[in-house]
Amino acid sequence: MPVRGLPGRRGLPRRTLLAAGLGAAVIGVGCTAAPRPEPPPPSPGRQRIAVADHGATGDGSTDDTAAVQRAVDAAAVVDGEVFFGPGTYVVTTVHLVPGIWLTGDRATIRRPPTRGKDWLRTFTTEDLDWDSETDSAPLVVRNLTFDGNRLEQGPYQSYELEHAHLLHFTATPGSKGRLVARVSDCRFVDGVGDGINIRCNVALTVERCEAVDVFRGGFVMVGGGCEVDITDFTTRGATDRTGIDIEIMIAGYGGSFASHVRMRRVRLHDGDFDIAIRDGGTFDGDDIMVSRPPITVSAPGGTVRIRRSIFHVGPWAPNANRIVYPGDVEFRECTFVADPDGEPPPVTVTMVRLMTTSWPRSRLSLSLVDCTFTTVPDLPADVTVRAVQVDPDSLARGNVVRVVGGTVDDRVDEGVWVSGGGRVEITGTMINSTTVLRAAGLRGSGFDVTLAELELGPGTALRIDLADARSLLRISDVVVHEPGNAIRSERPESLARLRVQGGRTVLGRQSPQGRSVPGLAGDEFLVGSGSAVRRWLCTRSDAVAADWRRAD
Repeated sequence: MPVRGLPGRRGLPRRTLLAAGLGAAVIGVGCTAAPRPEPPPPSPGRQRIAVADHGATGDGSTDDTAAVQRAVDAAAVVDGEVFFGPGTYVVTTVHLVPGIWLTGDRATIRRPPTRGKDWLRTFTTEDLDWDSETDSAPLVVRNLTFDGNRLEQGPYQSYELEHAHLLHFTATPGSKGRLVARVSDCRFVDGVGDGINIRCNVALTVERCEAVDVFRGGFVMVGGGCEVDITDFTTRGATDRTGIDIEIMIAGYGGSFASHVRMRRVRLHDGDFDIAIRDGGTFDGDDIMVSRPPITVSAPGGTVRIRRSIFHVGPWAPNANRIVYPGDVEFRECTFVADPDGEPPPVTVTMVRLMTTSWPRSRLSLSLVDCTFTTVPDLPADVTVRAVQVDPDSLARGNVVRVVGGTVDDRVDEGVWVSGGGRVEITGTMINSTTVLRAAGLRGSGFDVTLAELELGPGTALRIDLADARSLLRISDVVVHEPGNAIRSERPESLARLRVQGGRTVLGRQSPQGRSVPGLAGDEFLVGSGSAVRRWLCTRSDAVAADWRRAD
């Protein structure tokens, strides 16, 4: 039999609103998350087995575990449907099997008071790992509320009960077949572990569900070999911020850490968005809203595609508000909102921070296509905001960050900061921040930065710090209006060492000669228009008074 142990074991084995006006055109109507109030119809062709007929009381105080397990065992024989009528069913652990349905009508499954460090999962497949070369029949859970009863669990916020999950799915990694499961119209509240937890080799669909005050996360995945599709999922939490956590640590079939996740119309009102895909895994997201920080994305060897989504990003922390090792990560038509989230100023908020330094990796790619970078409306004046930051990197690794199209608004202080070497390409982006680009090369690493198809308005500046002979600034089709022709440098001698390929076009009203006009070698200075235009060429870079010679 594919399921081990059947039937020989005993029984059977804040900021909830976005900044005004943001994303109205790209973010759809809020998700439908609450279970349906009307009794769901019986599943077609399935025998309905009521837990009440097996002795369950649903009175909120009697332990109904044994009665519910008997109903599950009976349903397993006929691939039937376990039905929970109105009431609250106190359950320790019930072991589920593939092929059955569990359906509720105004029914709550509640965890009993704790008996110390109790890691029992409420509904689980852990003792009956699916073990087959083919996928299982679907295991369906619908229209139930799962109550983790956190007020009667004792200490849990230091992870004392982190594995006490409400729904737990897993299959054996030794066989190719996956456990197939579907969770629909369910609600998870007051959990001390996870709402839905999947381990490895699971094909799971989640639709129209909500998680509220679930300590570790509304949905958590830790293993490879999984296929997950989540639609219309909402989290919130006043006591425990409830989010989504995908962190692949356990191998699936064939030793693979690859899992594939698809998310649509996900709303995280008070929880983190923590995605860590690896080694051939994929994440595909569309219409995701994260209304409070933090966010973290990691994809060494993996692929991430996120579209039409909004992320509130807070101050950097060692394990939050960062992008780490993006094997191939692309955000498209997304909005990033700088949000201190109550951190007392002065603080710095970097909306997209790329980290590659702890364990150096090569051939990483991060693309930000047609994205918007802005701030919350009530941002304190002493909060510094960066749109994109690239931590120190070596050009030899072949990593690249691309910013294509989109807008950086004028409440942002720095557009892109290359803090210590690395390759960055900025193309066709409307950058209104005080500093367009800040670039430095450290310890001889050098930077390679491309600026292309940009028009920079008043109040913007380039800042070049610590450039060396390896550093290269490539410029193509960049137009600067003279009030915005500002160049700053922590060490002015760095400009002399900087290699410039191409040059900016600076539009002015009078000759740059005889006055202090900054420039980069290769820049062209234009006065007038049409046949009356006069041209000068910059022959020596300087942040204050470059050398210009007449070119017409």
